[in-house]
Amino acid sequence: MTSSIQSLEEESAEIIKADSKGRLQIPVERRDALLAEFDRSGMSGAAFARHYGIKYTTFAHWIRTRRNQKTRGRQRKRAASKSQFLMIETTPGTTSADKDGVKIELPNGCRVSLHSRQEVELVAALINALGTAK
Repeated sequence: MTSSIQSLEEESAEIIKADSKGRLQIPVERRDALLAEFDRSGMSGAAFARHYGIKYTTFAHWIRTRRNQKTRGRQRKRAASKSQFLMIETTPGTTSADKDGVKIELPNGCRVSLHSRQEVELVAALINALGTAK
């Protein structure tokens, strides 16, 4: 841990720009390095910010932003993994589904074979029940 702190302290010797109001503009790479070091340090946020001369409110904002980005990423993955339904209508006698039934295979490997309208209604009710169960 000491070598990480030393390398971060050496990086802090670089010139950091300030905006017109005197606020320091920390490069994204430096911010990410500080957050990674914080994760390894075991220090409280306040102690870590004080050690590196960062205002605690700024440091807390960095942590909150990173947490929100991770949460949004997980939500996007969940949304992308949810199944989408496609309505298919057939006219009797126009497809082989009349004698062979309809076979559905989902990406997770689940397979459903339907041979009658009653089975379709049963599967639709099951899917609705599973979708509303929390």
